[in-house]
Amino acid sequence: MAFNFNFSGDDIDQPEALPPQSPSTTTRSQAHEDGNTPAEVEVESHDPRELLLTLPRRIAFNTSLVSTPQHDQHILIPRRALFDVRLQIMAESPLFENHPSKAGKGNKSSSSHPSNGAKTSCGTKDLPTRPMQDCAEGAHNIGLGDFDIERNVYEGGFKSWEGAMDLARILLERRSSRDVNELTKVHEVVELGCGTALPSLLLLQHALQEELPMSFTLCDYNASVLRLVTLPNLLLVWALENFPSKFLEAPKLIYTNSHATDKISGVPRIQDAEGDLEVSTDLIDAFLMDLSKRSMNLSILSGPWSRTLSSHITPALQQSQGLLVLAAETIYNPASLKAFTELLLSLLKTVAHGKGLVAAKRVYFGVGGSVDAFREGIIEGGGIVEEVQTSRVNGCNQSLAVARKSEDSSGVGRCLLEVHMT
Repeated sequence: MAFNFNFSGDDIDQPEALPPQSPSTTTRSQAHEDGNTPAEVEVESHDPRELLLTLPRRIAFNTSLVSTPQHDQHILIPRRALFDVRLQIMAESPLFENHPSKAGKGNKSSSSHPSNGAKTSCGTKDLPTRPMQDCAEGAHNIGLGDFDIERNVYEGGFKSWEGAMDLARILLERRSSRDVNELTKVHEVVELGCGTALPSLLLLQHALQEELPMSFTLCDYNASVLRLVTLPNLLLVWALENFPSKFLEAPKLIYTNSHATDKISGVPRIQDAEGDLEVSTDLIDAFLMDLSKRSMNLSILSGPWSRTLSSHITPALQQSQGLLVLAAETIYNPASLKAFTELLLSLLKTVAHGKGLVAAKRVYFGVGGSVDAFREGIIEGGGIVEEVQTSRVNGCNQSLAVARKSEDSSGVGRCLLEVHMT
């Protein structure tokens, strides 16, 4: 079964389409069902260094501007450009052996260039099998085709969905709170269905700036997403904080206003929002070594939501004093809702102090998922669901009737849900 999410453009977070207002979308609709759904992949743990070594010598990025609901705090999050991901996939795949990108004809990205020491051709035995296997599955199966979701094949991780931006904005608000910075109490971050990992990128930047020993476990169904998007995004955020000289032109946040230039009154604008990062083995090793010195563990897991995935995550949580589980747009499919709910609850039950933040649309028309169904599953499992009051986040906390009347909404209300155990 495949779904088309009908978002405009390749990614919701292109600089021209970013906050202060989140982009709107149309409702999700079922595209087709072919009756031949592949079997689920197995859960795998991946070595971050091995995956990062498959990157080209330069990666192209664009920059997202994340603002608090009050628009009084703004940060920049650089992330790998989707076109650059496409070029690397094509450069690695025999399906595109004769594509112009293989010849390096003036593309802005250097994805056609040799990688940083690891073989990237399909079928290599030098790396975990799953990322390279994705090449052979066909371009439409790895996010290059007409469908944003294809069950048990590709779960949409190459693109950023507006729920991820909603999460990032509320996390920035909590990070900037004058009362108590609750993020200082978080020692373990788990993002389920992470994809581009926007909320985790914000928390990584926060941990680096505040020197917090925060560890991250990032999970996505597709290992190719983790290899081509998630890990490069982590590297970009870390490099911007530590080695801005590695960027040909590092992105900067500037403020322009006819009456003020301060951060509160000024209008934020990104300078050098797009560019390239020079990637080398030395940079990759410095990244991983720096995380280790800061006691920031990084775990990368691929595969479906399951007890097996839980068993890979929970050992690291045994001594955790504070757990935050993040998930955006993960409850759209009723077929996987039970597995997701059980996984979330199993993680929260492992620790004394933990919570989950889930961003979702109230109803996923044409697909069947809903906030009400998710809420029922959490309550049946012994958890509590509370809606985060985020009326200042465009599109959130709206009833369906109100959302349909909103000029800034696609007609589908969104919300943020906080989950914890009783």
